Amino acid sequence: MSFRRRLIVTTSTLTLGTLAFALTCVYWGVNRVQESILDRALLGSADEEARLESGMPEDRLTITDAAGPTANSAAPLPKYAIVFARDGNVHESTANARGGPGLSMLPLLSARRHALGQPFDVSYGKVKLRAVLVPVPQHVGWKLFLAVPRADVDRDDWLIGGSMLVAFVLSLFIAIAVIRWVMGRLTRGHLAIANTALRVAEGDLSARVGIQQGDAEIVSLSKNFDRMVERLQRIVEAQHHFVAHAAHEIRSPLTTIYGSLALALRQPRQADEYRRLIHDAVDSAKHLNRLAEDLLLLARVQAAEADDGTEPVLVADFVYDAVKSVQGTATQRGVQIHVREGTASVTGRPRDLERMVRNLVENAVRYSPRDDAVLVDASWVGREARITIEDHGPGVPDGARERIFQPFVRGDDAHARPEGGAGLGLAIAREIARHHGGNIWLDGATKGARFVIALPARPPPRSRECTRPDAVLIAQ
Repeated sequence: MSFRRRLIVTTSTLTLGTLAFALTCVYWGVNRVQESILDRALLGSADEEARLESGMPEDRLTITDAAGPTANSAAPLPKYAIVFARDGNVHESTANARGGPGLSMLPLLSARRHALGQPFDVSYGKVKLRAVLVPVPQHVGWKLFLAVPRADVDRDDWLIGGSMLVAFVLSLFIAIAVIRWVMGRLTRGHLAIANTALRVAEGDLSARVGIQQGDAEIVSLSKNFDRMVERLQRIVEAQHHFVAHAAHEIRSPLTTIYGSLALALRQPRQADEYRRLIHDAVDSAKHLNRLAEDLLLLARVQAAEADDGTEPVLVADFVYDAVKSVQGTATQRGVQIHVREGTASVTGRPRDLERMVRNLVENAVRYSPRDDAVLVDASWVGREARITIEDHGPGVPDGARERIFQPFVRGDDAHARPEGGAGLGLAIAREIARHHGGNIWLDGATKGARFVIALPARPPPRSRECTRPDAVLIAQ
């Protein structure tokens, strides 16, 4: 059963159950009021009749010809009266209470066992009576039984009950119709979201809910759902793009390795030729190995839990490790690395943070002019630890500032495709930063390239002890 149908059934059941309970209470209340009016009239008439008889001798006690009580009827009700003597025998009765053909007095006679002054129901043939038993004053043990037909009360009860039943049936259809209409209006947004979710589950990532007006909660849910689908679509498209380029990148070195080895085995060659072919195969294998490592690192970072293996670490420590690992390449190119350390501290995985900075520093060193310098600055900005890596190379065109962070992106600019790399360095760096709650972007207000890393910072330590005694490798 659908959510809408369950909601309609539940709401209808509660509404109609409440209505039925209310009508039942009203019916019972009206019935009690009607019966109470009759009981008061009956008790008044019985007390009056008993009072009139109290002054007569026991042998002359007789029922008067006074009219019966008046309740809802316009005219007095016919009375059924019996005077019971002290021994329980009938001393006097009205003509209609003496029985007759097919009419037994036993129900009336059995009434003498009822409590005094407590109205009760009794059947006399086909007539239903409301009766009461009262004592006769000044005559100990004598009792007066007085009853009147309750047809008027029963007729009113039937009329009220029938009217309420008709009202309930009409309310049933009206309530269900109104509830269906209201629930349809209230749940159409949910139904649109459910249908869109079904289309997305079936592979249609272009499906959107698109609700722009209505209940604020539904509009917000619709927009959030559409944003989720848009992000999912970008992720799937990026995954397809990533797989296609990864396959291409893997195929290129494999083709080189296969070609070099096949060429080496095709015919006998000189040692130098074998050495050249093996060298080409080894270079391709190294490139393939770097690519595999980068892919595994990217997958591990994306799959790791946010707090998996994290620990407090000083920014200066992993910045130093990153710069030290690139120092050899910088020396070969005649590029100096200047580091300005701060006291910022973050929570994260030291090896991943070091790899993040190393990728950016290595990128800057590769594309800095010879005999130039790369500036690495670690500072505290508000509640963030900021690390900037700045070079004076050719820079990045405005149209490629975001694309360079995508895996395997090729472009005319050198930063988009580092030498000897697979185009994953910047993608890995940004993924690591985002997995630590931060981000990386390319600052446009500089000549060359200026990458900025922002990470949530821990409270700064009161003092900073030197943890790297061999820091002379880094130019300060």
